[in-house]
Amino acid sequence: MPLVGIGGDAQFSPDGSLVLYGSQQQPGTSPNIYPANADGSEARVLVGYPRCYGVCVLAMWFPDGTRIAYWEFHGAGDPPGAPPS
Repeated sequence: MPLVGIGGDAQFSPDGSLVLYGSQQQPGTSPNIYPANADGSEARVLVGYPRCYGVCVLAMWFPDGTRIAYWEFHGAGDPPGAPPS
């Protein structure tokens, strides 16, 4: 699993086959959200820059396991979807 800098908020999918987690790949960048197999293999970026401006964290599965929800935090005065200032 890619995990550099800050990371965490790992959560298994309802059926236990996947894990969802956040990880910051390089210091000073926003964390990405990754799904991976339950053993950590085949991790890929699901949500991250440029789709996520600000900090995307606290991802969680919907109960049926088909979708996720996550928080996207922005700096003071940055409207949603705006590039970081």
